[in-house]
Amino acid sequence: MSHYMRKHKRGILIATIIFIGVPFVFFIPGVSLSDITGGDTAFGPQFVAQVGDVPIAAADFLNQYDAYSKSRTSPTGDRPAPEELMADGTVDQILEQLVNSALLTRKINAHDFDTTPDYLIELLQKDSFFLDENGELDKVYFNQWVSSAQGIDWNGIYTSKRNEMNRRMVLNLASASARVLDGDVRQQYLDTNTKIVVKHISIEPKVDLSEEDILAYWEDNEENYLTDEERTAEIVAFSLEAPEPPLVEDILLRAAAGEDFAKLATTYSQGPNRTEGGDVGWLTDGPNTPDHRKPLFGMEVAAISDPVRGPGGIYIYKVEEKRDNADVEGQQDVRVSEILVRPTLGAEDRAVRLASAEAFLALAQGEDGFAGAAEKEGLEIQTTDSFSSGSVEIENISAVDAFTFRRELGEVALDGLSAVVAARDFLYVAKVTGYIEPQQKTLEDAREDVDRDAIALHKNGPEYVGVLQQYIADIQSKAGSLEEAKSLFPELELVVNQTKPFLPTDFLFSDGILWSCQEAFNAVGRSRPGTVGGPLRDFSNVFHFVELVEATLPAEDEGENTWETEKESLKESVLAALQFERQADYFQYMNEQADAEFLINKNYDAITALLIGDPAEAPDEPAAATGSVSVPDPIETESAGTAEIESEEATDEAVSEED
Repeated sequence: MSHYMRKHKRGILIATIIFIGVPFVFFIPGVSLSDITGGDTAFGPQFVAQVGDVPIAAADFLNQYDAYSKSRTSPTGDRPAPEELMADGTVDQILEQLVNSALLTRKINAHDFDTTPDYLIELLQKDSFFLDENGELDKVYFNQWVSSAQGIDWNGIYTSKRNEMNRRMVLNLASASARVLDGDVRQQYLDTNTKIVVKHISIEPKVDLSEEDILAYWEDNEENYLTDEERTAEIVAFSLEAPEPPLVEDILLRAAAGEDFAKLATTYSQGPNRTEGGDVGWLTDGPNTPDHRKPLFGMEVAAISDPVRGPGGIYIYKVEEKRDNADVEGQQDVRVSEILVRPTLGAEDRAVRLASAEAFLALAQGEDGFAGAAEKEGLEIQTTDSFSSGSVEIENISAVDAFTFRRELGEVALDGLSAVVAARDFLYVAKVTGYIEPQQKTLEDAREDVDRDAIALHKNGPEYVGVLQQYIADIQSKAGSLEEAKSLFPELELVVNQTKPFLPTDFLFSDGILWSCQEAFNAVGRSRPGTVGGPLRDFSNVFHFVELVEATLPAEDEGENTWETEKESLKESVLAALQFERQADYFQYMNEQADAEFLINKNYDAITALLIGDPAEAPDEPAAATGSVSVPDPIETESAGTAEIESEEATDEAVSEED
């Protein structure tokens, strides 16, 4: 097995540890366990794999598939197609996780762990679902949940909780050999707090496609280059702006009376600069100056502004100093301090405004229509300009609401009404008044995108990949420094750049660097200056080499203080990492053991049927468990007694816990 495949498989195993550690999901009252885990064949196959004697339910697969699909939702709200997730290996990864989980189930069954319903109920009561903000059991909420769950499959809940406990026991046994040495912890501390500076180069062999290549790509793919569909809409907006709290007026009066502004800011401001007395620093007027700060440039030194609404809340400013702008004659900069108060709209007030929006929508859906409903309610109708899925600004829509608004209107047909669009600043009810269908672009209009996509396609081809791999191998074997690599391979037009000092935990995205700082540190951070490391693969699939310039350990006096503070938490972190490694090794062992002992059958036809269609014949479902089960008794609270709660399926006494 290649190094790459071993590394890939290990990654899947580690992901499995996270996957199987997810707490059980609470079942909806009235819905049986078999309804959730594959008992109904109406939607297609019931099972997608068989691991020895353990089947993998289609519903379990679909739950994980849905989570992955959601995580890759585009900014426009689109999810990747099933074919895409099948092609890029995501479906294989999901199935592999489920197989590893089933292997763990078989191991649990072999250990024959046993638990009583009383203990399972005790575990249930410790679930975060029932804990208050202090980590204590919310007894009233637990009782309410039990009393509302009369149709629930308690066998299913106990089985789920028992499985969760047993899985943790097996994994704890697998990782029990993990030990942490003081030297490992100290090295982890030094690694985490060492700043390094590196030089770096990008390895991107040039791609020169001919005009014939571009035209051939265009002819094969021109149907993919369409204009965005566009809409215009009429809207009625319901503000979610919270009223100004009395605190604002109190702060203003105290500041105007001469009370120390910095102390007021430290005490009352909710801005990020409160610990600096609200100091904003020097501001220069220009085209990007926010409207709420424009008046500051006309105020005198020591003047206090009126409260003004801006992004995130209500601001009160004090002008501390003024000076002449170094670049613009006659213009002055100002240094100001601010107090930011963030008013919040209470749940009741928000519910009232939401009810108003929903009442208007219901009226607009009736015979009065949108315009008639607005006139009857005395509400203003505003009109947007034309917008598409990529529009950043939409006329008469708050800038922070634009994304939510265009996403929610994306499926509304011409003359159709939206549901209530709940954004941050406003609730909107909208009617689509104009619609332009996507149009085929000309090559001239799409040329930039076509060139980019044609080059990207070429870079994924075997010819380019082979050239890239050869350059990487040559640099590794021949170049002792990045400058030498630049001299050896002039055709790559390498540019040697240097970073600012950074920690392994930092990100340098703002500097245009998309590789991982942790990976750069792992490559050269523990070496001597001049060491070349790589290649590093960044988030845009480009490869890089780095060369260490310098490494700066934490200052000894400061470092020792920090070390004493962080030592125990670091020890826990290192131990957790080692336990993780032991668990990954255990999954590797179970996979290798499974290959020799029993069959793992993966039904890709069933998966295709679930995701795309044409259901395959499903195997029979195992018989559901039967028999009496225990239902938790209500817990005694200050406001509730201990009257017994019964269900149709079970009346056995379970647990009674006194306050």
